[in-house]
Amino acid sequence: MAVLYRQHAHRDELVEQLAERKIPFAIAGLSILDHPLVKDAVAYLRLLVKPYDDVACARVLSAPAWRLHPEDLLRLTEKVKGRKGAKSLFDALQLPQGQLPFDASRPAPSALLEFHAAVRKNLRKNTAREILEEALEWLQIRQRAGERDRKYVKRLAEFVKEWEAKSETRLLPEFIEYLEYFQQANGSINLDDDAPGDAVQLMTVHGAKGLEFPHVFLLRVNTGSFPPNKRPLLFEFPEELMKEELPEGDFHIQEERRLFYVALTRAQDRLTVTTLTEKKGRVPTFIEDMMMDPAVKRRDIRQLAPKVAVPAGAQPAEENGDRLELFPASGDPPRIFSRIAAWAETFHPAPFEPLTLNPSAIAGYRVCPQQYLFERMWSLRGTPKATYTFGRVMHATIRRVMEEFKKGHRLPFEDVARIYEMEWSDVGFEDDYQKEEYKRDGLEQLKTFHAAMLASLPVVLEQEKTFELALPDNVVVNGRIDQINSVGGSPKSRDVEIVDYKTGKPRKASEAHKDLQLSVYAIAAKEILELNPVRLVFHFLENNERQETTRDAKQLREAQAVVLETAASIRAGEFPAKPGFGCRSCAFRPICPAHEEKLSS
Repeated sequence: MAVLYRQHAHRDELVEQLAERKIPFAIAGLSILDHPLVKDAVAYLRLLVKPYDDVACARVLSAPAWRLHPEDLLRLTEKVKGRKGAKSLFDALQLPQGQLPFDASRPAPSALLEFHAAVRKNLRKNTAREILEEALEWLQIRQRAGERDRKYVKRLAEFVKEWEAKSETRLLPEFIEYLEYFQQANGSINLDDDAPGDAVQLMTVHGAKGLEFPHVFLLRVNTGSFPPNKRPLLFEFPEELMKEELPEGDFHIQEERRLFYVALTRAQDRLTVTTLTEKKGRVPTFIEDMMMDPAVKRRDIRQLAPKVAVPAGAQPAEENGDRLELFPASGDPPRIFSRIAAWAETFHPAPFEPLTLNPSAIAGYRVCPQQYLFERMWSLRGTPKATYTFGRVMHATIRRVMEEFKKGHRLPFEDVARIYEMEWSDVGFEDDYQKEEYKRDGLEQLKTFHAAMLASLPVVLEQEKTFELALPDNVVVNGRIDQINSVGGSPKSRDVEIVDYKTGKPRKASEAHKDLQLSVYAIAAKEILELNPVRLVFHFLENNERQETTRDAKQLREAQAVVLETAASIRAGEFPAKPGFGCRSCAFRPICPAHEEKLSS
């Protein structure tokens, strides 16, 4: 049997049900880096190289062998956040037993600490392949995992061997760095022999081209899924350069219809198409095409609306997100089969009251509630990023420069450069080249900014002004406004402009008009500082461009409603993942349930 789908996300619920019913399946084209066992192994390797990597440590600690519960993970992160002798999760594990936030029945995972210490001693001596082999033996992959899943781990070992030929050191730190670049470039490592054996084969319609199967199931033939909604083109090919005749009609639908035909013709004996009745009883486009085709005889088609029934032998997942025992093993619990993604779906601690938010947290929740959970509720920290370090340096430099301007000191640019150098930090940069490029760009941006300020110096009323805004429903919004300038030119003027400095890429001007952060700043200025914010400004340092906007009373009420709605969702424990383009650079992807594949057998 083969199951075809237009998009990878369409298979997720089916995979979950197949795994629960212990029906073997194989996902064609799945990169080994997305396989749960490979992610477990890589997490252990990353922890060896970067003990401060909280995301890797969280994945490791959720293995059954360490007998921890999600509450224990949260207590550990609280230790780190409180800076009580620990700077990372792994540091917290090494605190004296009396300082660990566990009871006596769950001591520190001593076997993990011993393994980590022993391997770290030879990190600059043994090759990456040797350390991987040692780790896989210690993890008992051969004894614990099924045959098909072991193939993915074996392919990881082969990939490390292939990498050695182009490596300078052949050491694990260099391999981990290489793997990070590889994943950033959306690299994929597939099984050389992807023969599934006696298993349901899952693949995209594109991947099924040229193949045939006795039984084919085609999922989600609905408008928006198959055919998917048309996306705006990143690049429009000039019509005058086309040699072929332009297609008539909707080219997107035509291409999708051809792909649909490919899917239909993969079936040799039987084809099952799944669909849902659409709004107002409409029949999905491609279903209507198929039903109305005179070549299709009614006797060849059976329409079914099956009731979903759970097989008698199927068992629900264990409480607290424990993994399904697909591969029961005797003896101690396994050091693999991380439960972190299951924890993320079920462990949603209640927030402290009053619920305190800030504009960045609110925006983060709206982009991806799952990321908010990891970062704000679990207090996990991703590895430092160059963009964050650069932003902090630029903001600190501008604050100090504007302080001097406010005092009447017209600093020459040489002094600005010295302040910039004093504020600089190397944390988060991937290599010297990236660091120097950022450093050079920052200096150029400051030069342009300095010249603009000397030409037209604003009357600065406040810098880095903090506020605490109390809202209904026991919600508090904290924040810090980069700069407040007088619009009337007088320090006593109540008419002001709020300036927020941005170090990222300039946005569309329309985004400033609906930005929630600027709205919250305007509410705070009115209600707490008793000012009249007549202008709200994004000042993009990259091109020294100012995007100006305003807010009326209706917009401010709408912004407050968004804040309260977000707070209600957080209190309700609503933290669904929102997969998208940003997932590629998200530090929490290795533990996110939206990217956690099920074991295949």
